[in-house]
Amino acid sequence: MSNTGFIADRTTPIILTVNTSLPESSLAISRAENIIATLTIKNNRPHSQTLFSQISTLLRLAELDIQDISAFAAATGPGSFTGLRVGLAAVKGLADSLDKPCVGIDSLDLFALATGIDGAHLVLIDAGRGEVYCGFREIAAGDIIKRSNNDLVGKPNSVMREMARYLMQPILIIAGDGEVKKEEALDFISQLQIAGEAISRVTRFVFFKRPLTISDALVQRALFLIENKQASPIRPHYIRQSDAEIKWKR
Repeated sequence: MSNTGFIADRTTPIILTVNTSLPESSLAISRAENIIATLTIKNNRPHSQTLFSQISTLLRLAELDIQDISAFAAATGPGSFTGLRVGLAAVKGLADSLDKPCVGIDSLDLFALATGIDGAHLVLIDAGRGEVYCGFREIAAGDIIKRSNNDLVGKPNSVMREMARYLMQPILIIAGDGEVKKEEALDFISQLQIAGEAISRVTRFVFFKRPLTISDALVQRALFLIENKQASPIRPHYIRQSDAEIKWKR
């Protein structure tokens, strides 16, 4: 059964969101954009062993049954390969079984949207191994109006050099998670300027600690897509190859 439909009635939608792109799992239930229950758990057990019990706990916290959920949403990464597969499969399966709408939302989009500010964003998310996921997003009226042609993963200096053309903004907001250091980003930008690369001298860089949580941003983005009847496939956004793919090619 397809999960591409949208809520037909005018009642306030109840949305269940799941983010398993990170080591911790983050789940929330909202009535429209107001979160009524949230759960964030970090442990050493794989998402495949814990996610459905976490969903059950979240429903109990919200005093709801799974049949009360109007729509589902999940972060699609980039992030943990296994976590994404488990989370997206679970959310899509629930949506299909209940014949409810389901949307997937890019994690780089979420970090940009979580600043709550319109404008040009360079998003840097920790990717482990001393690397970052990197992408450019431009936001207007709370919507993504422009993305980089290709999001990247690699050492911070390497990916930011490839993103250099996107740094030519009057104001650039650098958004990222706690593992990406402000000093590293600003130091690299200074190196580019000293090297005389094509960076405007009037550019101002603002490194933002997001005022919204990723769960908040996920809820708001899901509601926006559903209310505007915008389909957003629930498929993983992989940038780097998995270890299994790398070994297989060898």
